[in-house]
Amino acid sequence: MPHLITPRILHDQPLDQPDDRAEFHFDDYANTFARLVTDRTTRTPLVILVSGKWGSGKTTLLRKTQSKLDETERLGENLSKVSFVNPDEEANAFRRCRTVWFNAWKYADEDQLLVALVRVIVQTMYADDFISKAASKIFDPAYPRRDVINTVLGWFSIKTPFGDVKPNTGEPKATPFAEKAALLDLFRDAFDRLSAAWVHRSLDAKEIDPAQGVMAVF
Repeated sequence: MPHLITPRILHDQPLDQPDDRAEFHFDDYANTFARLVTDRTTRTPLVILVSGKWGSGKTTLLRKTQSKLDETERLGENLSKVSFVNPDEEANAFRRCRTVWFNAWKYADEDQLLVALVRVIVQTMYADDFISKAASKIFDPAYPRRDVINTVLGWFSIKTPFGDVKPNTGEPKATPFAEKAALLDLFRDAFDRLSAAWVHRSLDAKEIDPAQGVMAVF
């Protein structure tokens, strides 16, 4: 009886799990991107374009890079758990990253795209227990624009855990997007403070310090 062999096939679905094995040296490319983004000397803002035909692996490469950036949560624990760091390197050469995955294909025009991007960023922040539990401390009652984040969240119709923070400013105000006003101007202080607390894990952080950490949007 002949010896039977089961052939190995490669599917064309994007790899989206950290332990998925990527072919074609994608891990090498992802390591390079991760080192570039997490290097404290890399100046931000930074935009990296990945261009390729349908099915060439763009999503797989970006997902692999995102999973590596998420490993920076362990920089202060054990560098052996950070796959893109060399054994002879020090943790202080790298910065922590918080990542957001945004699917731009769902949105039709520039205004809708901007609204959706900020909505996804805020949703991702509030999925983090640190932010959802600390929201009442980040936006204390003395903060002059304490209602802004509630207004924005209501504006985006997001259901999130607020801790002790309750929307108490009435109905969310109509937005000036019809006049194409800049979105971040509406709540820049609140957004900066929220994102800084998320990136730096500090309730005292007022804005993101790029030397210590960054937010990466995919």
